[in-house]
This record gives sequence, structure tokens and C-alpha cells, in this order.
Amino acid sequence: MKYITSMVWIIAFFQIIGFIGSSLTKTQYDPLQTFYVSLVFGVIFSIVPIELEKLSKKN
Repeated sequence: MKYITSMVWIIAFFQIIGFIGSSLTKTQYDPLQTFYVSLVFGVIFSIVPIELEKLSKKN
């Protein structure tokens, strides 16, 4: 459940960042592209702590 909640927050934050960033750079805001980028980073941010935990238990 905590991973689903994290993904929802990551997607929301990236949408906000994408909107503000497109306004600052005067480019067109594309919510679908921002959604895809946020999914990629969300998966990365979810996998890294799991792998680090496994690594620390090994040593």
C-alpha cells in the first residue's frame, strides 16, 4: 500500500513540476508525457530502497 501511495504522490508532484517548468520555459504543457516520466522515476524511486535494503541485509 505504501508503494501505491508513493506513486500517487510522485505523479502529482511531477505534474506540478511539469506545469511550472513548461510555464517558465514557455513551452507547451503535455500532461501525458509528464505522466510517463513520473512513472519511470516513481518506479526507480520505489526499487532503489528495496534493493538497498537487500544489500544491507547481505552484508
